[in-house]
Amino acid sequence: NEANLAKISSTLIENNIEFCVFFGTLLGVHRNDSVIPKDDDIDFLIHRDQFNDVIRVMELLESEGYSQTQYFKHRCFCQYKKKFWNFDWLFFRRVLRRIASFLVSKRYKQDQLSQDSFVDFYFYEEKEDVLIEKWNFRGRPDDIENHMHIPKNLIYPIQNLNLNGIDIKVPASILDTCVFLYGPRFMEPLRKYVDYRVTIKGNKPFVEYLT
Repeated sequence: NEANLAKISSTLIENNIEFCVFFGTLLGVHRNDSVIPKDDDIDFLIHRDQFNDVIRVMELLESEGYSQTQYFKHRCFCQYKKKFWNFDWLFFRRVLRRIASFLVSKRYKQDQLSQDSFVDFYFYEEKEDVLIEKWNFRGRPDDIENHMHIPKNLIYPIQNLNLNGIDIKVPASILDTCVFLYGPRFMEPLRKYVDYRVTIKGNKPFVEYLT
């Protein structure tokens, strides 16, 4: 996923689209100094005014294997994916040794050879002291009670950060934003719906710990 993060971040920066990494990607930045291991997506928070700009630049990346998987009329969320190939020489040598006996197709599943990596764009509207993000954890943009109101001072001014050689943008307060989204135990590698779940109450994330 770092390759995906590097490509999309550089593309947004080159096209003067203001963004910050958000949700699980931001959590990985703070907790892991990287993307979260085995996380299959990267998350960006972007102003709704730049929705068309995002669609335009992502169309330019179709030739590199990106394809749109979700697009909503509300212009609050869209998703893309790309298949990344996991290749290393040791694995290749093992495959070669087994080609003659046709064991490759039986013992090596496609998910060992490749991985779909998703790009999730969350778009917000700006209202006085809050940013209204309608998709969030719930995916219910028509229900105003499930809209998330993000304190503007958590996000602005957006900061530049170099993550393992990748130029990205992050909220003004990474720590406070992680607490806002995931609660006080955000530093623990908890499993969604097993160890915790997040709903929206009072237009804020409500984290319920299950273990």
